Amino acid sequence: MCRTFRIPHSALLGWSDVDAALAVAYEQWRRLDQATRCQSCGTRPEDWLDDDGKELRDAAWELETVTCVGCRRRDAHQEDLRRD
Repeated sequence: MCRTFRIPHSALLGWSDVDAALAVAYEQWRRLDQATRCQSCGTRPEDWLDDDGKELRDAAWELETVTCVGCRRRDAHQEDLRRD
């Protein structure tokens, strides 16, 4: 819990029982949420599939390719280095 909330252990010990229980519940929810997401894109199956497992025609997400300027320049520089 201390790592999640970035607090010292002594601060956590000062929390009320209700606050500590809420923090534990949040951490459990967060772990479950992460476990159900794709490790690559971060979406869940229900974002793309209906209850029968068929692919949704109108999915929850629209895909867009965005290129970071820094990454583009780095890649171009690495390509220049490979050519030289």
